[in-house]
Amino acid sequence: MSSDITTADQLKEIIATEHDRFKATFDEKGTIVYKNERIAILKNEHNKQVQFIAAFDQVLKEGYVLIGISPDQAGQSGFSKSMGGGSAAEIFYFHKMK
Repeated sequence: MSSDITTADQLKEIIATEHDRFKATFDEKGTIVYKNERIAILKNEHNKQVQFIAAFDQVLKEGYVLIGISPDQAGQSGFSKSMGGGSAAEIFYFHKMK
């Protein structure tokens, strides 16, 4: 096995030791949910379009690549939210290649 690939047990240990450091900069209510030198996670909400566009533009300028979009599980409320004129927030995941 290659030395640059972690085992499941090693990954569990990394999660245990890094959790608090990552959580300290995690903001699930903000436009910038999380950002470090490798990943960026942005939230697009209907009432924060300009903030989202500014953040989206900046991470692209910095070389991040959009790799996925998902509905915001905390913000989803099914038909009631979409029928009420506002749409559920979406989470945008970016990765920066070295």
